[in-house]
Amino acid sequence: MRIFTLLFFSLFTLLAFSQTNVDVATGDGYANEVYYSFENGSVEASARDNWDIAFASERMDVSILANNGAGVEVYTYPNGDITAWDDIDTSGMYMWTPMYNSVESMNDGAFLRNMDLDNAFDQGWGVYNMITHVIEGDSLYVIKTVSGEYKKLWIVGANPNQGFNTWEFKYADLNGGSEETITLNADDYADYNYIHYSISSNVVVDKEPVSTAWDLLFTRYFDYTIPYYVTGVQINSTYVQVQQVDGVDQGAYENYTESNFTTNWTEIGSDWKEFDMGSFTYVVNDQRVYFTKIMNEAGTDSTYWKLYFTGFSGSTEGKYSFTQKNVTDNTAIRELEGVKLFEVYPNPSTNFISLVTDSKMELQVIITDISGKLVYENQVGQGFNKKQIAVDQLPAGVYNVSITSENGISSQKFIKQ
Repeated sequence: MRIFTLLFFSLFTLLAFSQTNVDVATGDGYANEVYYSFENGSVEASARDNWDIAFASERMDVSILANNGAGVEVYTYPNGDITAWDDIDTSGMYMWTPMYNSVESMNDGAFLRNMDLDNAFDQGWGVYNMITHVIEGDSLYVIKTVSGEYKKLWIVGANPNQGFNTWEFKYADLNGGSEETITLNADDYADYNYIHYSISSNVVVDKEPVSTAWDLLFTRYFDYTIPYYVTGVQINSTYVQVQQVDGVDQGAYENYTESNFTTNWTEIGSDWKEFDMGSFTYVVNDQRVYFTKIMNEAGTDSTYWKLYFTGFSGSTEGKYSFTQKNVTDNTAIRELEGVKLFEVYPNPSTNFISLVTDSKMELQVIITDISGKLVYENQVGQGFNKKQIAVDQLPAGVYNVSITSENGISSQKFIKQ
């Protein structure tokens, strides 16, 4: 009996430590944003509304974020270039279009929205000078800060040359009062992804842990694809990649696909939950799993973590509940073996998509919407197949196409216009 009890306890302990249930709370009204590490838990909680803009610290990275989630709005001044600094006119401002951070790339901040893709030297807020090797600001902005004030703003320039790596910017009241010119030495913040700055308080804000210390950020941001302010999860794309798998048993499924990881920093995002108007509570997708690939600083090795959400409290606590498990050493099939070809086009699509496969076995095809709801299911035979699938009746949005066999699963996304 003692031996049986010892074996039972050992098995229980192994199972208990194989996965961990976690709660991350961002506070009443989502007041904080929380930086999280799979290995170490919550690394740092910082007030969400204590910064306005943030500058990339890495040399030659020209991204500038706006704190959209805390109400910061950025507008390109349409009535003149930098020579109009003293004569800002905001009449008709209600017609101006605000700019937002990308929901796809961590290095694509709001100030890059005006980038001319036909001009390799144009960075949206400024132009690279071939002689001085400095990015020179050529645009003026009006910014609404977290405190609700409107300021005029000029990103004067970024100097990425050896021995410099500096940002210079200037802001003032719309009438020219309280003018400040700030120079930041980005090398002083080399261990961080961004340098956060409060225009309202005229100070650099110490909020982000060193980049190697965190994997996920629980925060609030503006998702212009909806468009709506959402609470969700962003990844530290410098070291983290992620993939989403739908229509699976959350507890049992561990067959991630190595080629499907992405650096899309809102791939986890907010759509793993939806608000039930009947019960006035959030309902979590119980057939969705995320796999995260965490690279070391040298980029020579990775650990893999499985993640799925089990609850969300809403604004009273801002609490995210999820289960995580280290699956680095699992023996699951990481590629869908026997599939030579898997393509979905056109993307975006309006009336139909074409699914092209070439495999050694019969495949099951499922299409789910962003909430994980099944909208299509069928099969394709082995060998080369091209199947046309009508999508004209589907609402506009992002959908996931998965092909599965006994050997695993592979997925691709498409956008229905």
